Amino acid sequence: ATMIGWGVEPGMWKVTQGGETRHVEFERTRGIDFTFAPNVTTELDLELETPGQPLWERPDVGIGAADVHVSKGSIRVTVHSLGSVAAPPSTVSLIDTSGHVVASAKVPAIPAPLDLLPKTASTTLHFGSGIHTADTRVRVELAGGVEEITQLNNEVVLH
Repeated sequence: ATMIGWGVEPGMWKVTQGGETRHVEFERTRGIDFTFAPNVTTELDLELETPGQPLWERPDVGIGAADVHVSKGSIRVTVHSLGSVAAPPSTVSLIDTSGHVVASAKVPAIPAPLDLLPKTASTTLHFGSGIHTADTRVRVELAGGVEEITQLNNEVVLH
């Protein structure tokens, strides 16, 4: 089973189950996998060891199906800044069904929508005519491994 940390403080957590201890990063949209034996009571102990960066101090970029426009040989993508701080530069990639990056393009920094108006930047992915986009993924990632509020809005599967 996977336990999602929707309401927990982000950070490094000490997780003990059945006398075995592990250390995991746990936060709002990240899960921890557990295996439960049938017909046995399982006791879990979770302890925050090192607090992480608060969610309200993080950028967040996102894309949705309506933001991805496929044409012959290219894909136009609109990236949204959704966090309370500006999003640093990012990269949009087209990933094939085997997980290989077929095309990528840079996206400039995007200000935070502090005035509650949309803040976006667009880019275009270019790829050869032999590429079939069915079941590929378009993914946006912040440069430098910057932590986001969530990763759940960073990918669109093309059909």
